[in-house]
Amino acid sequence: MTEGATSMGSELNTALTTSVKPTTIISEFKDIMPWIGLMVAAGFIIYEAKKMLKGASKGKVRL
Repeated sequence: MTEGATSMGSELNTALTTSVKPTTIISEFKDIMPWIGLMVAAGFIIYEAKKMLKGASKGKVRL
């Protein structure tokens, strides 16, 4: 390893430890929560639609 790589690693470590705090993580998590809910709902709808189409092709649809 060269001296420059070690210094860059320590600078990165310092930048991460000073900028990433528990409150920052929680606030970012709160911002993406609606999108997570939307993705889960969309996945469930796609799953159910595929199941219904598969059943329809076999002639046994249940609603």
